[in-house]
Amino acid sequence: MNDLRNIKPASLSGLTPGGDASKPPTFQWVKPAELLIDDAYQRNPSERSVRLIRQIVSDWDWGRFKPPICVPTAAGLECIDGQCTAIAAATHPRVDTIPVMVVEIPERAGRAAAFIGHNRNRIAVTAVQLHVAAVTAGDKEAAEIERACQLAGVTIQRQPGRFGERQTVAVAAIKQIIKWHKVDAAALALKVLADGECIPITATQIRACTELLTNGEYNRQITPERLTAVVKTMGPLAESEAQVFTAAHPSTPLWRALAITWFKNRRAKNAAAEPAPPPPAALRTTSSGTSSPSPSPAADERPAKGRWQPGRFQRVCRNCDKSFTGDKLALWCADCAYSEPEAA
Repeated sequence: MNDLRNIKPASLSGLTPGGDASKPPTFQWVKPAELLIDDAYQRNPSERSVRLIRQIVSDWDWGRFKPPICVPTAAGLECIDGQCTAIAAATHPRVDTIPVMVVEIPERAGRAAAFIGHNRNRIAVTAVQLHVAAVTAGDKEAAEIERACQLAGVTIQRQPGRFGERQTVAVAAIKQIIKWHKVDAAALALKVLADGECIPITATQIRACTELLTNGEYNRQITPERLTAVVKTMGPLAESEAQVFTAAHPSTPLWRALAITWFKNRRAKNAAAEPAPPPPAALRTTSSGTSSPSPSPAADERPAKGRWQPGRFQRVCRNCDKSFTGDKLALWCADCAYSEPEAA
């Protein structure tokens, strides 16, 4: 096992080192309740800060402790960074003193500038980086995410940028799917999307795919194999159609619109990975892959029930009586047309 590496200097090409490195900081052990906060440039603890303080107190660990940064003033040591840590330490009944790093900044303006620097000049740790660390730490949820990815043959890309096949960074979405539907369901959704050549596999795609594979209104009419074929055949066009759908139906999230888009194209001939369930008697499949009504007195009055068409006309749905924007011949809104279970 050789995962350790040395710290190496970065390249100074085109850079002139600046600042004053001649006055290094010192460390002191102090009682946290004796530290001072300047309200002129620091905020009172927010609700989020209070939650963080409570978490630090309940999970106190010196291995996670980061010393506050303090400045000596005539009134005492002023904390310019690490207020929540200091408050948590003062709150914990078994913590008497803490180490702080002391720097010399005589002017208030300089201390305020240092406060800005501490809170602005930092790179936030990404969800993927936290996940990788959680796997190393033996976290159960992180291990389940890894298991789902392994079953699907998917890898989590640690350095987002240029993605390859079967890669994702959507660890939060996978975690949520596992929470709702267990590891096997997340693995199946990831496999469908990976086999469908989604690059990268996104949170929106994962949520949409899981909806089709787990929702009883859909999964009786579309198999994982058929869904894989639809995803592969439609490619980026599916999300473009989903965006049109959400533009006409702002209350519909993009993931649901994508699920609807894939579902309504499940019988397209060029996506036929297996025999499709027969369409309802009232519908037939056209050569273009869209569903349309069988000839009837009302056949020329509206688009197919299972195929919502975008448009700029204000209509009233004959099913739910709600107004919607769509094709001038549409008699059903998209939600009713695509969400209603069809007879197998």
